[in-house]
Amino acid sequence: MFASLQSFIRHELDLFHRLSSAARALYFSILSQSIAAPLLGGAFSISYLWRISSSLEAVFVFFLFLYAGIYSGMLLNGVLLRRLSVIRIYASGLLLQGLAMGALYLLPTTTPGLEILAGFGSGMFMGIYWGNRNVLMLTILRGADREYFSALEVLTTQLLSIVAPLAWGWFIALRSVRHEAVDQYPILMAVICVVLLTGTLQVWRARLDVPDLGPRLSPRFFPGLWAIRAFCFVSGFGSFVFYTFPPLCTLRLLGMEGVLGTVQSVAAMLSALVVYLVNGRGRPLTLPLFRASVVLFLLAGVVLAIWFNTAGAVVFVLCCTIALPLMWSTINPMVYGALSAMSPTGQHYALICDREISLTAGRVVAGALLCLLVFLFSTDFVLRFGLIIVAVLQVPSLLLADRVQKMRRDVPAATAVSLFR
Repeated sequence: MFASLQSFIRHELDLFHRLSSAARALYFSILSQSIAAPLLGGAFSISYLWRISSSLEAVFVFFLFLYAGIYSGMLLNGVLLRRLSVIRIYASGLLLQGLAMGALYLLPTTTPGLEILAGFGSGMFMGIYWGNRNVLMLTILRGADREYFSALEVLTTQLLSIVAPLAWGWFIALRSVRHEAVDQYPILMAVICVVLLTGTLQVWRARLDVPDLGPRLSPRFFPGLWAIRAFCFVSGFGSFVFYTFPPLCTLRLLGMEGVLGTVQSVAAMLSALVVYLVNGRGRPLTLPLFRASVVLFLLAGVVLAIWFNTAGAVVFVLCCTIALPLMWSTINPMVYGALSAMSPTGQHYALICDREISLTAGRVVAGALLCLLVFLFSTDFVLRFGLIIVAVLQVPSLLLADRVQKMRRDVPAATAVSLFR
């Protein structure tokens, strides 16, 4: 058994080292960001806002402007790319998103103006980071390498999503016995900034041969572009809810940071197991997995609407956390594959921006709808029924996914994707 394990590890390391040095540096930088993710617009950003405001509107406003800031950062990034190296901008964005989010945890209280400023500022640096990360994934990864990299990224980030929330949540919970819970967030952010600095230095030294990115804003039209836009727009509905509702329902129905970290970790563990099992027959089943994520989204909404209590919250959070990696591990290969197959060459960054504005528009529409429902009804009404309303709106993505999948260039059988075998 030990010999088999050694053989497996050697085989996986061999596959990893077959990736280019640029791809390996990108992978390690993604790991550092994944460790920091719960505090970078994740579950603990929500718990902090909930602690200092006890307001659902504060969370929604912050995330609305966070997503608007992400797109604005991508537009600014297009200007920066004319003058600076993509690797330098990417590395800087990785660190600056942590420093900007750290300012949120220094706020003793909140107002709509501070929520807008903190959300937009943090989102702008995230946009710079994500814009370059998406460009690098689109340009330095091809065919089976892209499939392998996506599988490796999903697996390892899921493992980190098990450990990180548990560690951060119980750090806050245990220290809040003798100290104020809100005082623990700046301490955690200092640790996170050190982690991000490590990832920044790793990727800063990498040599990247990135082709000309072409137009920075509006891509040239090609057949199928509007289908891809519509698919990303509708997928943005679920994206907003997936990132905000599970932590909010945990905080409302189950408990504070310690419970939040535990629930996130257990759900992430189950999610990693599901991803491993469903990909265990060779080539990832992209379209069926995306359909499964939409069905789970609907199921989560039905469960929460019927059982708005502790048991319902647990089932709801588990459904959402399983559906989230299924959604992103399938959306990215489908969209990137369709863009690579159908679009004219030389307009990589414009396509990434175009994809992001469609996602952002969907997120903003979902967030604005939920804010309106809070205003018209109540916090509990939105937490109970808001999810199923948004889930129904995302159903058309099933038809759009079929069309986008048909546009993908045929990828050779993923003989390198052995992580899931």
